[in-house]
Amino acid sequence: MKIKLEKKLKIELEILGACIYYPSLFDLAKRILTQKDFSSENSKIFSIICELDECEQLSSELIIDYFKNSEFDIGDLISIGSKQVENEFLFEQKLKRFLDLKFSIVAENKLIANLEKIKASEQGLDLLIELRNEIDSLIETNGRFQKEKNFFECLPDIISEIELERNGKSESLNSLRFPSFNRCTKGLLPGNLCTVAGAWKNGKTTFGLNVILDISFNENVPIGIFSLEMNKKEIARKLLGMYVGVDYEKLRNPKSLIDSDVSKLKQNAIKEFVDSKIYINNKLLNNENEIRAITKNWVKNYGVKIILVDYIGLIKTSQKGKSLENRERELSFISQFLKHMATELNIPIISLAQLNRQGLTNPSTENLAESIGIARDSDFIFTIYKPLTTSSKINITVDGKGIPIKENHFVVKLSDSRHTKSGDHFLLELDKCGLFREITSNIK
Repeated sequence: MKIKLEKKLKIELEILGACIYYPSLFDLAKRILTQKDFSSENSKIFSIICELDECEQLSSELIIDYFKNSEFDIGDLISIGSKQVENEFLFEQKLKRFLDLKFSIVAENKLIANLEKIKASEQGLDLLIELRNEIDSLIETNGRFQKEKNFFECLPDIISEIELERNGKSESLNSLRFPSFNRCTKGLLPGNLCTVAGAWKNGKTTFGLNVILDISFNENVPIGIFSLEMNKKEIARKLLGMYVGVDYEKLRNPKSLIDSDVSKLKQNAIKEFVDSKIYINNKLLNNENEIRAITKNWVKNYGVKIILVDYIGLIKTSQKGKSLENRERELSFISQFLKHMATELNIPIISLAQLNRQGLTNPSTENLAESIGIARDSDFIFTIYKPLTTSSKINITVDGKGIPIKENHFVVKLSDSRHTKSGDHFLLELDKCGLFREITSNIK
């Protein structure tokens, strides 16, 4: 460790010296490093050079003149800088070595500091997850050293991607049983955050499960489900009921099952789910960072392509009690976190959100419980509701003929979209086992 610290300090001085002696290299250093990357007095020197750069045209003479009248003696840095080579490529390599050393030292210190704590604690696994989150964050910070391509350099990749999508090799994920959902989204793409909002007992969880499972079966992709409202046993039995044709209420109370129900379970369960790759987590999560850590593990080790979060209002945040003052701001932070996570891990996320009591009769995004920020951060936001409970009049037609509204009918509306036209409605019918089927998209 001592040798690493000495090497880091040596390169740190070389970087500062080069920036003072060859200010043209400072732009590169400023894009990659921050004041926090340097130790003690050196961080203050770097900060002062940043301030000078913002105020005036930076030059070696300007920097040296400023420090003559300051408390800092930069004589050694000037001497070190004079021995450096004014070569951007070599300077980039020096910056990379500096960040690698810094990461190695910080990560090693964290591991040493937490090792005994993890051994002694009954919550060793939770501490390991927290430690892994910290190490992951360090790795990401270390990965900021990248040479960026300009738009022209990216054009071949962009055009190739468009051609692949034109020929049916798109990364978008589509549902088979809900064509109107596909029409509204044009397929969910990596980085998309799609929110389904509904009032209490208005089908949002059931619809969310229907959509993600249908995408999994249709696209043959692994999926992940975070159930913060139902436990793992309930989710498992709900999925079984939907696809083997047994009433979920009976599965919750197996004593009510009859012989034919048991036969369906035995005959159909394996057949329906044999090719599925469904990962369910309902562990009590301490904060949003654990969702990220688990999802990252799913994506890396199991190839998960999309996740469902049920529901956003139950996610705890690590920011509570720090900079966030109320629940609305807390939920806004969580919705931003989910959008950022979708982008970072390159997967679409379906999140479920609650509408308030007014949402029973007026199911719109203005009645999102706790935070309107959820609508702002979502690429697509759908509302789901029972047309019999809403105050608005809806005419439902199939092939030009009106159909009566039933208790098991649900309307799904694309309330807002960043990428497509919003306002479309489609009608679903729910069977007693919890499986939706689309009836029509012709609703006014």
